[in-house]
Amino acid sequence: MSDIFELRLNSGKLLEENKKVHEIGVIAMGSYLENHGSALPIDTDIKIASYVAFNVALKTGVKFLGTVCTSTEYDYVKHGIHNSLEDIISELEDIIIKYSKIGINKLLIINCHGGNSDISKKIDFLKDNIKKRLENSYSKELDMDSDVDLEYLKKIKHNFKDYGNIEKLKIDVKSFGYIHAYSEELSIGKYIGIYEEKKMNKHNPLNYEEIGMVGLVEARQNNKYINEEAEMVENKPAIVDANYGKELTDKMIKESIYCIKEFLKE
Repeated sequence: MSDIFELRLNSGKLLEENKKVHEIGVIAMGSYLENHGSALPIDTDIKIASYVAFNVALKTGVKFLGTVCTSTEYDYVKHGIHNSLEDIISELEDIIIKYSKIGINKLLIINCHGGNSDISKKIDFLKDNIKKRLENSYSKELDMDSDVDLEYLKKIKHNFKDYGNIEKLKIDVKSFGYIHAYSEELSIGKYIGIYEEKKMNKHNPLNYEEIGMVGLVEARQNNKYINEEAEMVENKPAIVDANYGKELTDKMIKESIYCIKEFLKE
């Protein structure tokens, strides 16, 4: 077998016609198990994040790497089933290590769940852990016995010149937050197709305490921002507008693409 195999990195739609987009991965992060009233599904956050991330990949040429399964939440917000922040970090480590094998060295995490926001504070810690694991992984590659593995590695290195350069590793988080199960999420949900109109008649905080977190007493007592939003929801009925949902969704995609452009400058 030949050590050389040329991937056509310049083919297809590429942001700024830059083949370096193939070294960038985008992944969705949200929550899979969280009540959102009656008109939105329990996995609203991850579906919105996935929609945004996948469209960013389509518009730029970066790699869509799927979703982060785990999510976390402040312990005083009780409206779903969540994991620890450490669980998310561990999963992200595994994801980034896995996709480094196809030349990915930059990752944009698109987060649409407020409880995950603290992951931004752990990016340096995450990068340090990954660099240590990658150093160990790259050193083991030098001792590979399998001809098949060696052939694969040579072809990856030929097409992705920064493979193995841990100093090139970049991770960024773009978080988007909206009042829980209220106008923004409902409108986005209608636009992307996860909102159920016939269930909207029961979708209010009197029936479902998590809407605007109106009925989550502990959350309101512990977080003034949650309480301020809850007070607004109590006094202003939700609106559902697909055009507004499109506007919000397009804005998320646009802001995420800006992050990709910043990666390409490096």
